Amino acid sequence: MMYIAMDFDGLRQLIVDMLGGRRCSIDVESFQNDITSFNSADDVVTLLIHMGYMAYDSKTKKVFIPNDEVRSAFLRAIKNDGWEEVIRAISASETLLKATLAMDEQDLAQMIQEVHMKSSSSLIYNNEISLSSVIALAYYSACRDYTLVRELPIGNGFADKSGIGSGIKMGKYFACWN
Repeated sequence: MMYIAMDFDGLRQLIVDMLGGRRCSIDVESFQNDITSFNSADDVVTLLIHMGYMAYDSKTKKVFIPNDEVRSAFLRAIKNDGWEEVIRAISASETLLKATLAMDEQDLAQMIQEVHMKSSSSLIYNNEISLSSVIALAYYSACRDYTLVRELPIGNGFADKSGIGSGIKMGKYFACWN
């Protein structure tokens, strides 16, 4: 997995997005079947598809990490490669989701506040859009098992962020509002 250490045009961000459960658009046509010369992030990702570390949906032309076993391999690979901040953010996101599902509002409020303090400038700290972005960042790992919805109508108001279960989480949901 030395290939992911190369940070061609946003390769690192592509990997982070896929670790969070997202599917990313890439161009597989540019790959030259050469495992030593890379010109772009698309070349590296295409090689990882050929090696079986990623899957490609030819209909949507999107790449993704196919299962938790491979996701774990990526996490192990990046753990010792200067990606400590990414590992901490993903771990915190998973802890936040667990606190949400356990309805532990005190831990949840503390964790959201920590992400808010780290991610927002003091000039826009009380801005609703800033808080919405913080919540989206904090629930990053929820993308794997939930469809995330912003401003979902509930009762007499709106949930800032809701998650509707998909796949094995079908029928499960959560909502956060202030």
